[in-house]
Amino acid sequence: NWQGRVDMLLALGKLTPEAVDLLCVLRNNLAQLFVQRQEWNKVKELTDKILDSERTNEKALYRRAQAFFAFSIWDKCELDLDSLLKLHSGNKDAALMLQQVHRKLGKDRRTLGGKAVNDIAAGLEELSADGTVRKLRVEEYGEGDPDERPQWVKQDWLSNGREKVVVTCQIVIWSHGGEELYNSKEYRPHPETKQARDELKEYMDMVNFLDQEGRKMPRLVGDFYRKVKKRPVRWYLGDPGMYKGFDLAVRSMKPKERALFEIDQPALSPSVDKFYQKVGFHSGIAGLPQLVYHIEEERLAILEDEVPEDELDLENKTQRGVRAELQLLGYVVFRDVSPDGDGAKLHSVLHPGLPDAPVVRRGDLLRGAFFINRPFDGSLLVQNQYVEWRLGVDEGKYEKLGDNKEPLRPDGGAFVPKCVGQAILEVDWAELRAGALLEVRYRSGPELYEIAPQYAKQFEQARRESHKKGRKGGAMCSVLVQVFSPGFTRDENSDVQGGTVVDESVPKDMELD
Repeated sequence: NWQGRVDMLLALGKLTPEAVDLLCVLRNNLAQLFVQRQEWNKVKELTDKILDSERTNEKALYRRAQAFFAFSIWDKCELDLDSLLKLHSGNKDAALMLQQVHRKLGKDRRTLGGKAVNDIAAGLEELSADGTVRKLRVEEYGEGDPDERPQWVKQDWLSNGREKVVVTCQIVIWSHGGEELYNSKEYRPHPETKQARDELKEYMDMVNFLDQEGRKMPRLVGDFYRKVKKRPVRWYLGDPGMYKGFDLAVRSMKPKERALFEIDQPALSPSVDKFYQKVGFHSGIAGLPQLVYHIEEERLAILEDEVPEDELDLENKTQRGVRAELQLLGYVVFRDVSPDGDGAKLHSVLHPGLPDAPVVRRGDLLRGAFFINRPFDGSLLVQNQYVEWRLGVDEGKYEKLGDNKEPLRPDGGAFVPKCVGQAILEVDWAELRAGALLEVRYRSGPELYEIAPQYAKQFEQARRESHKKGRKGGAMCSVLVQVFSPGFTRDENSDVQGGTVVDESVPKDMELD
């Protein structure tokens, strides 16, 4: 318990030189822990205190330089690294970081045209007129010349036209204190039952004991949770349902580029609130991360010591923004088939099928798969990894639930929503063959009973009341459909399962009222 030992030493009052040395070691250990957590404010705070006592402390100089690098404060990072290398010239990590800083200083001075490079509010580039979105640095240069501006965005895609472009990004979001708020790559599910939580705690205690005996660095709580992969975030440029900050950020990037941005609250939830009020759904249903959060308890405790509680208004002390790392994985052009060309319905033939396979026609017996997802984070709502049905005939037919509570057609086959058949039949600009892959993105998707008919009676009254208010249609969603090739057969020993599966969150999330 390094923090506990620090507190004990500070309680002694005036410290001996030996105690000061021990205090610096403990604070360095804590700083390294916060480096792993990317809580850079705490790293800087601890290393500042160390360097007040020991100006030449190698580890403290390097870790504070890491914090300045994370904050894009290049000149201060350079000063710490210069000081470190004068004293410890063999520190290869510091030398490598200094090379990176020198490149950033030169490039940023050219880009900013003389603007102070240590101005974190300015960053590398201002992306909005109101100053709420800033590009801090490029961490991995994408395709093409690093010194050239991105050329892939067409202005026609940003207007009411017949084409829109859907981008695919990995996004990691942190608070300014370094707390991870969202990660599109993975998440760590917490144990759901008390027994599972108790077993995890017992395992954590055992591992921590062994680490202490082996004089190893203590592990973070998150190290004990299993990691579950997630899907990247996807949206079309100019989507009114996507946070403005992310939409502006990705336009400044090149394909495959990874960059760090600072986004203030006005470019987050407030930028989409009116849109979701109009469509009648919460942004969380579409898969957007919820990023209005309160200042960490530790910082609130500091405020309480300085300001009377009745003046704090703690409930409204929210962070002013977030830091977000975006990586643009790629983009796909969709047809805008909505009547007004406003992106309400987008359609794309991602693959037309195998050249030698038969053409897909109405009435054909198809084998395929479909996935109905939230449009932004790709969370599955309804899926079937293998289904047989007659195109334009069997969609929407429902009779009963199967043994595993899966919806079935009158002929005993798996239920297929109408939107699945429509995704195929509405394509009139390309000839589809077996092996085709298609996607339709809806601003107002199918209603609950159309994709999960077993819940139709339960929510019929809510549906009628919603229609009386003038609101028809379901929540935003993406429908992905694949038609298997003629020779495809399901291996009974494979992980591919038949049967239409409805996620348990659907009745709650897609409830109309």
